[in-house]
Amino acid sequence: MANFAASATQFAGQTLIRTASAIAINQATSYISHAFDGRHFEGPRLGSFHLQTSRDGAPMARVYGRVRLAGQVIWA
Repeated sequence: MANFAASATQFAGQTLIRTASAIAINQATSYISHAFDGRHFEGPRLGSFHLQTSRDGAPMARVYGRVRLAGQVIWA
């Protein structure tokens, strides 16, 4: 029983050390990359958000290749 407790304690200690070192390395890498990278990322805004609509006489998009489009609802 003592061997089991000792091995469980050793395993838990090794796991704790590995986790703490991984977190520390991740934080250090993040700080270093933010210090040397001045880019600012900005995602799409609500003004460029197109919903699926249903309008009479609306133009149809002509696309060559692959593009994400909002469609027109066709009422039958």
